Amino acid sequence: MMRTAFRTFTTTAVALSLVGALSACSTGSDANSSGEAGGIVYWYSGNSPERNDAVVAGFNEVYPDIEVEVLRGVTGDLTVRYAQESESNAPTADVISQTDPLFVEEGFDKDWWDTGVEPADGWPEEYNNNGDALTSYHVLELGINADAVPSSEVPTSWEQLLEPTYSGRLLLLDPRSDPGYLALLQFWSEEYGDEFLTGLASQDPRFVASNVPGSEALASGSADIMAPIGRTGAQPQIDAGAPLEVHTIEPTLGIEFHTTVSSNSPNPEAAALFFEYLTSVDGQQGFNGALTVSVRDDVEGALPRPEGMRPLMDYLPAANERKDELLGLIGVQ
Repeated sequence: MMRTAFRTFTTTAVALSLVGALSACSTGSDANSSGEAGGIVYWYSGNSPERNDAVVAGFNEVYPDIEVEVLRGVTGDLTVRYAQESESNAPTADVISQTDPLFVEEGFDKDWWDTGVEPADGWPEEYNNNGDALTSYHVLELGINADAVPSSEVPTSWEQLLEPTYSGRLLLLDPRSDPGYLALLQFWSEEYGDEFLTGLASQDPRFVASNVPGSEALASGSADIMAPIGRTGAQPQIDAGAPLEVHTIEPTLGIEFHTTVSSNSPNPEAAALFFEYLTSVDGQQGFNGALTVSVRDDVEGALPRPEGMRPLMDYLPAANERKDELLGLIGVQ
């Protein structure tokens, strides 16, 4: 049975909860199991608590003597914390899973990553960049409250967000909270022009900090539509019976989860085993479930990749260069 202890860290943006989980059972996995490693792995992860817990439980079935403590938060907070700790030579995290590809590049420049760690057997080579593994795609989709939006009126293009019926009833994910949301603004700008962004601003939208509170607000009926939405935040509301639906609009982007191991990891052997497990079939099933996309093609039940999902890095560099301008167009500063 998995034991969970809670500790809390606060930052200027949000509270991050540190969850330590240890399981005492043992089963097989396609990851290399030795049963001899021990100690603690500190994992910074921006994924949902449910998916983090699934990974930890599966890992502890293979390595019951390795404790995993999870610091969960939005990418912006995790990367700031990680950078501060690394630059002050006071590392805490052994492994980090976050959604900013440019942060990964910064880490390579500053020698933050262990470039010698190996993924599990069968991991696609194109998704392992010297120890940077792309462990998940979270598709940016559209959420609706089905009590407010009839099935015949569900938008089939992003441009329909500008319809007058959604004025004052639109939720937008705050583009300052995750690089993927900022990249989506650049994507919208290139596809539909900057006037699309100013049009969204004129819809008097409410900005929410992250996927989970946004999904909760949409499910409660305080809004009719949300863009973008992620299935990891929406599914718990759907499972609870809320009238929330998720619809794929193409073209779109997928937020990329990158996982790296710290070059100065306090527990490098255990961290390497955790990295290997996370890239295994079992680890990918835990990290993605049925709600997000795995780059492995042998993970049963994972969300299929939409044909119209474009690479995030086609838009993120330009989005960073235009950040202040894009935020001004959309109505946040």
